[in-house]
Amino acid sequence: MESMRGPFQRLFYSSMALIAVALCGFSTAQASDRRLLVVPKKDLRLEQAKVYPFGRYLVFGKVWRAPVPLATETDNSIQDPQVGVDAAGNVTVIWKERQSSNPNQWDLWFVRRTRSAWQAPVKITDADGLYGGDDIALAAEATGRVRIFWQQSIGERGLWMKTYQPDTGWSTRFKVDSSLDDLKLVSNEAGYILMLFTPSVGGTREFKRYVPGTGWSGRQDVLRPPDGGALKDIGIDAAGNALFLWTDDEGFCSMRYRITGSWDSPAFMPDTTDYGHILFSRMEVNPAGQMFATWLDVEGERAVACNMGSAWEKRALANAGIPINNANNHESLAVDADGNALLIWKDGVMTKSSYYRNGAGWQSDQTVYGLSNIYGPPVLAADGDGVFYLAAFTHNNSAGQPQLSFNRYVPSDGWQTIRHNELPHGTVVYDLSITGDDKGQATAAWVQRDGIHDLTYNVWATRFESFSPWLMWTR
Repeated sequence: MESMRGPFQRLFYSSMALIAVALCGFSTAQASDRRLLVVPKKDLRLEQAKVYPFGRYLVFGKVWRAPVPLATETDNSIQDPQVGVDAAGNVTVIWKERQSSNPNQWDLWFVRRTRSAWQAPVKITDADGLYGGDDIALAAEATGRVRIFWQQSIGERGLWMKTYQPDTGWSTRFKVDSSLDDLKLVSNEAGYILMLFTPSVGGTREFKRYVPGTGWSGRQDVLRPPDGGALKDIGIDAAGNALFLWTDDEGFCSMRYRITGSWDSPAFMPDTTDYGHILFSRMEVNPAGQMFATWLDVEGERAVACNMGSAWEKRALANAGIPINNANNHESLAVDADGNALLIWKDGVMTKSSYYRNGAGWQSDQTVYGLSNIYGPPVLAADGDGVFYLAAFTHNNSAGQPQLSFNRYVPSDGWQTIRHNELPHGTVVYDLSITGDDKGQATAAWVQRDGIHDLTYNVWATRFESFSPWLMWTR
């Protein structure tokens, strides 16, 4: 009986495969319109797999998809792709592309991905277009509503917005405000939006808020800390409260502006050095309003701090062998909805990470193996399950060939197997971004410049996603 089980299973699976191929057609691992995948076993790249009891060939799970171009290849420069995902896993990507007829002007494009298929890209801006320095931004809500913003400093000047509703499609454009500069926008899944800017006629930083059911507020001045300082970053929590991160003579300082219209007292973080000489800093805020900040100062101190209530806690980070003028290119921070965080940074030739577990503090540092020779900043994002996703542009192999590298950090299990996607020699990747969703999936997008003499550009994307209920057969 035992001796017959192997041949019987092989005959059973072969018969099932032939029937499925007849019904569904043959497909490769990169296809997206078939239920059956017949792939070489060596090409099977699973992060999570469920093996059925009848054999090791039928698997369901999640996988990093092969990268795909989102538009037609062009010899026009492309900038600033941004990704937004709703609760259903639908994806919107926006970017700027230089006009062929007028190199001083740019167009704003978007593309949507629904039901496992990327749609054709669509141009939003009119013939006037944008200048290269004009800002764009994207805000995606859990309901599927998407808002796209762009600053237009030629033609009909101002800050414009278009809204996508799942049931009605795209709205006509709406003018949010007159001309402004240095736009930074953050939003949350509930639809609250915080917009920071400098008036184009000069002056101090101002902000506007969008509150669902109420609409846009007027312009408001950002309240400065008692001793002044420099505004470094902004954030927003699930209730729509706005958070501002400053450096001043007392160190780092956070200011919270409540949705009710009142300011909290400043929360200071002492023990930073050279307060007025911070080379870079960034802040991440989770839905509960808990804050994480990371920075580098002119003396080379690299640190991270968290504020889980009203007080800041600081932790210094290793900075061995990193030139100060480019150390900020190798650090990234992300937080999840439960107050956990993941930080990665460059330590000599290695890449290190540290996980913050809410209620337990920072865990032991880990080396991110397979991630060295990073070009440009790596990016991090968290999904709804508290899993973190990493994307980086690297030159990891022995031939010095450029690669895009992807990995996942699962808090219960650490870093997973890194995935390298080799790129043609001469390829450059920039403006890399990644975001997670509530379905335990992630989307990364980037600009890819190919060629050495005749340069071409395109926007590319990849997904870590479930392929259930797909049937995969290996050969």
